[in-house]
Amino acid sequence: MRIDDRHRSLALRLTLALAALGAPLGAGCGDDDGAVDAGRGEDAGSRDGGESDAATPSEDAATPEDAAAVPDAGPGELCGADCDVVVVDAAWLAEHLGASDLAVLDTRGASAFEAGHVPGALLVDTGALRRNVGGISGQVAPTAELEAAFREAGLARDDAVVVMGDETTTGPARVFWTLEYAGHPRVLFLDGGWGAWTAGSGAVETGAPAAAPSSYTIDALDEARRVDADWIRDRIEDEGVALYDARSTGEYEAGHIAGAESVNWTTNVTGGALRAEGDVRALYPGLGDATTAVAYCQTGSRASVTYLVLRWLGAEDARLYDGSWAEWSTLDAGTYPREP
Repeated sequence: MRIDDRHRSLALRLTLALAALGAPLGAGCGDDDGAVDAGRGEDAGSRDGGESDAATPSEDAATPEDAAAVPDAGPGELCGADCDVVVVDAAWLAEHLGASDLAVLDTRGASAFEAGHVPGALLVDTGALRRNVGGISGQVAPTAELEAAFREAGLARDDAVVVMGDETTTGPARVFWTLEYAGHPRVLFLDGGWGAWTAGSGAVETGAPAAAPSSYTIDALDEARRVDADWIRDRIEDEGVALYDARSTGEYEAGHIAGAESVNWTTNVTGGALRAEGDVRALYPGLGDATTAVAYCQTGSRASVTYLVLRWLGAEDARLYDGSWAEWSTLDAGTYPREP
């Protein structure tokens, strides 16, 4: 889901506030163009043609105090409790950077971070978020270790967080999934990452992370974000479950979970950012008919991009099989079927 509609909602609130003050309707509302994802011109035709429900102020009109508070609001405040925005662009981040309840979580590593980062960004040790579990590498770390990594980064539990990397790739996508699995209330992803930020002349800070450790606590994992081999086995013939293999075509043809569709994760991106939404949606057969969409790869890295894309495309129930092919290929083929 894109952010254009959310910005129209913001414009509406400002219009109502100005009307309450006696200002002409439309004054000071600005231009929505900065909210459009870079390179996503296909959404331009969906803008409102100037019609608005705000023609007559009512008891529910925003107050001047509301209008003054808007610039400092985080993503949850901008679009409401049920906000389903997942991917944002550099222009959006530049507009909202500095909001008191918005954090930027950089996944690029210490040397890249120190050379230049988004002002006020936090740095997370991505290696601390994964462990070898049951002989399968790269699995999500235990809860206590996730808490420790996010505490060290200085992340607050009630902050909306924008995850970013060098570009839209596996590392930051994996952190995006990990935060959602950890039940973090509001997680967004910066499409194009650092490359998009600098290309858009975003402000840059240098030096080591300055944030103090936090008291980050995970109350409960969101188990609906993750599946295991038994979960897939029990639903292998369920037409309401779409299974997507994010590995290369060659890996898929050499062996895959029975019934899985091959969608190489790299086909979702071009030039370090997501392709146009319509082009990406066409890659996923059966997505519109599925009630649950599951991504897997070898050990859950490449599938994290697929998971991100599924969330971006609006899949109501998107999940990741963390053990992926590294686990499935070792199990009894009679019980855990594979093809060919």
